[in-house]
Amino acid sequence: MRIEEDRSEGWCEVHTFVPTMRRPVRLGERYVFDRLPLTDVGYLDIMAWPYPGLTPADGAAADLSWSRWPQARPRRLHGPPSTPGLTVTEAVGPDGSVLARVVARRREVVRRWEVLEPGGPGLAGLPRQVRAARGRDGPWTRLVRAGEPVPVPEGDFEPGRLGAALTGALSGAPAAGPGAVTTGERGR
Repeated sequence: MRIEEDRSEGWCEVHTFVPTMRRPVRLGERYVFDRLPLTDVGYLDIMAWPYPGLTPADGAAADLSWSRWPQARPRRLHGPPSTPGLTVTEAVGPDGSVLARVVARRREVVRRWEVLEPGGPGLAGLPRQVRAARGRDGPWTRLVRAGEPVPVPEGDFEPGRLGAALTGALSGAPAAGPGAVTTGERGR
C-alpha cells in the first residue's frame, strides 16, 4: 500500500495492492475508511498520521468505555463530505498517538481497533500488537507484528516490481531490476 498526502489541502490518495491484482488500485475517499482486503484492520488503522479529510466534532461525546486506555484523551471526528454519516472516535495518548479507534457510519459501529502493546523506538511509533473487530459486538482478531518495519523504495511501487522488492526487502537481498524474474531461491 502507498499513501500520498497533502495536509495543507486536506487531500490524501491511497493505492492498494493484493498479489492477485494486475496493478495497484487507487481507492476512492470513502473506501479509505473500509478494511484492507482479507482482514479486519482498516486502512485508517495503519496510517501513522490523522487522515486530512477528518474534521473535529466539537462538543460531541466520545464513548470509549470498551477500550483498555481510560487515561487517553478522547477525540471525535466527522468524516469528509464523500462519507455522509461517518464518525471516527479515537483514544489519543500523551504523545499524540492513537491507542484505540471506533469507525461508525450513521451511528452503527463498523469497526473497532485498539493497541494491545505499543511498539518501541525500533518500530517507528508503530504498535507491536493490535486487535480489531467488525461491528459493535464482533469477535476480536489479534494481530502481532513479527519483525521490524521494512522500508521499500518509492520506485519499487511500479507494477511488476513490488513483489520482487518486498521479497528482497524481507529476505535482506537487494531488489531485482525491472523485468527480472525471481524464484525465491537464493544461492543456486
